[in-house]
Amino acid sequence: MIAVDTSVWIDALAGRESWQVDHLRQAIRRESPVALPSLVLTEVLQGIPDDRAHDRVADDLLRFVPLDLHGAADHLAAADLYRLARRRGITVRSTIDCLIATVCIRERVPLLHRDRDFDHLARVSDLVVVAGP
Repeated sequence: MIAVDTSVWIDALAGRESWQVDHLRQAIRRESPVALPSLVLTEVLQGIPDDRAHDRVADDLLRFVPLDLHGAADHLAAADLYRLARRRGITVRSTIDCLIATVCIRERVPLLHRDRDFDHLARVSDLVVVAGP
């Protein structure tokens, strides 16, 4: 199973090509489990202005394995992850990225992404990212 970040879903939905989008498409074609962090669902859907497209994309995304936050414990872990990165000289640009990483670490699911913050977080934590070609 892999989890897929917003950055990859947006590219896939926009028809932009990358090795990450290709990896996602292959996983879907092979019917490999694809996980969807709940925050990714929110980020993707908030950027779709057309109601019909929004509903269609929501229906499509809800088919994937949900990865939900587990209350205060995940928020505390995300704050600790952010602080750890800062101590190592890395400023993560998005709190949401720390929350997504925390869920992936907890569930031991590799993350497919196109966002350098996750590579930084992987260097200082147990986050596993899907490596490119």
